Amino acid sequence: MLPGMYRIYRTRIDVRGNPQHQLLARLMVSNGHLHYFEDSDDSMSRTLKPGAVDAETERRFEGLMGNPYLKIIHEDDLKAGHHPELVSVLDLGETEPESTFDLTFDGKKHLLEVYGGCTVLDGKKLSDDETKALMLEISSGKKLLEPRG
Repeated sequence: MLPGMYRIYRTRIDVRGNPQHQLLARLMVSNGHLHYFEDSDDSMSRTLKPGAVDAETERRFEGLMGNPYLKIIHEDDLKAGHHPELVSVLDLGETEPESTFDLTFDGKKHLLEVYGGCTVLDGKKLSDDETKALMLEISSGKKLLEPRG
C-alpha cells in the first residue's frame, strides 16, 4: 500500500445497465499505519483493520483491488483527473449575495456582502465576532452603511 489517501467505492449496475458508484470508505496510509476517515457500513474496517500495516493487511488490500465490485482509488489519481465518473459535480447553489452595501470608513468605500449567515467585507469572510464588532461600529456611527444599487 502506498502512503496517501484512498477512496473505496462499491460498484453496482442499475436497471438500465449503468454502473453506479457508492463511496464506502475513505482511508489514509501514513507512517506505516492505516487510519479511517469514513467507513459507511464498517465493512472495510472489518476487512482492513486500522493500525500498523503488516503482511496480512497488504494481502487483504491486494485482494480488494481485484474485487470487480469495488474500486480502490488513490486520491492523487482523482486530483490528476482520472476516474471522472467518481467525482460528483458540486452545486454551490445561489452564489449571488442576498444583500450588498457600501461601507464607508477611513475615507474609503468598502464592499460589504451578506450571504445567508455569512458576512463578507472586500472579499474576506468575517467571523461572527468580527461581524458583531462591525455592527457595533455601524450602530455607533463610526462606520457608515448604505445599501448598494
